[in-house]
Amino acid sequence: VRLCGLSKASYKRGQLVKQPARRAVGTIKADSEGPDIEVDVMRGKFCLEGPIYVDEVDCGIPSSVIVPESLSYKELLGNGERKPLWYCTHWWGEAVLDFLACIREHAHCRVLSDEKASYWICGYALRQNS
Repeated sequence: VRLCGLSKASYKRGQLVKQPARRAVGTIKADSEGPDIEVDVMRGKFCLEGPIYVDEVDCGIPSSVIVPESLSYKELLGNGERKPLWYCTHWWGEAVLDFLACIREHAHCRVLSDEKASYWICGYALRQNS
């Protein structure tokens, strides 16, 4: 992840980066001069809420957080864009196979062919780290 617009001007590879407001923790990927740093995220999600600390020094609130490699599960496995006809979500405590059975029944009740039955399932279509 790239954190932009920080107040400190010099960073070293391996320095510890934290954002307590989001419980985000990572390390700096490479030496950097200027207000932007690349971070290997170990835990949490960096965002625009609350200050960033590098080795316990307050470096301010980032002006932007860029996650260039962020992809949804659908984008990783899909074969291109497909406009959904239906949006659905489910409780993560529900067994995935039970959820799929509900989707199949929904398509069956509406007489949808495989080509017509397109669903946007939020847990698989969202870019979780964006």
